[in-house]
Amino acid sequence: MPSFEPLLWYARRGPGRGLRRSAFRKFCRRHWGESRIVLTRDGVRLETILGDSVDNAICVYGEFEPVTSVLFRMLAPQVSTLIDVGCNIGYFSTLFASCNPQAKVIAIDANPRMVERARFNVELNPGMRVEFLAEGLAAEPGRLLLKVPLARHSLASFAYAAGADKAAAIESLEVPVTTLHRVLSTPDIGQGIFVKIDTEGFEHAVLSGLDPGDIQRIDALLIEANFNNLSRAGVTLEKLIGFAWLDQFCWFEVDDAAGRLLATDRASVAARSSINTNLLFLREGYTIDSLNGQLI
Repeated sequence: MPSFEPLLWYARRGPGRGLRRSAFRKFCRRHWGESRIVLTRDGVRLETILGDSVDNAICVYGEFEPVTSVLFRMLAPQVSTLIDVGCNIGYFSTLFASCNPQAKVIAIDANPRMVERARFNVELNPGMRVEFLAEGLAAEPGRLLLKVPLARHSLASFAYAAGADKAAAIESLEVPVTTLHRVLSTPDIGQGIFVKIDTEGFEHAVLSGLDPGDIQRIDALLIEANFNNLSRAGVTLEKLIGFAWLDQFCWFEVDDAAGRLLATDRASVAARSSINTNLLFLREGYTIDSLNGQLI
């Protein structure tokens, strides 16, 4: 790899936001499919393969979803367990583990390719402890068809069919699925659990796999809310946020595009005609005040 790459430098540090974005896109296109091991802003070594939005951001900027990343850094020392559902290449699992080496981390993905890549990334960081579960999560255990875009493995989902607009070619894999309740029933998982769910529209099904007794053990819940993905799964936004037990939590919208975390509520979220954000549900007593409403 060249010691100095003008496009990469400009994407990171060049003047003009629009020009930086242009340099970012050109750099990623020119190096499409290239594997690069990078050091993240948290000092974690990760292999990135340019072409996917997650890999591209980590390779160029050293992090993905900056506000969500700050949130992980703040919550990691305050909780005892992370359940990372839809772990992708392991960015958030390794970030969390680097911030709280004593915590239990379970990285879960239905896509065997993503589990393979996440496991490799953990192995790049000697001494890091992350457990893996190569299964999907659903309302009930069994087997489901996972649709995997051949050009974008990280967009695999149970929620859309072949011919969906995310990829021209999709492979169907029959994979085992279990429930979030069964994961939380692991003997050495106690209280103070942080659950992150990013399953390309299948989030409601994952949450439906909880038992009432599980709710009190969860202190933080982060879920992706993407209108297009939810539509593919036949789930409305109102249905996604319709679980009555969510009233036990404080509600926040994690706005990575605007660089802020804002308090919200059920009515405000339900009123959105379109949405593409992360929603945070947090019990009282956790310290995130320095993020609330602030640009970072």
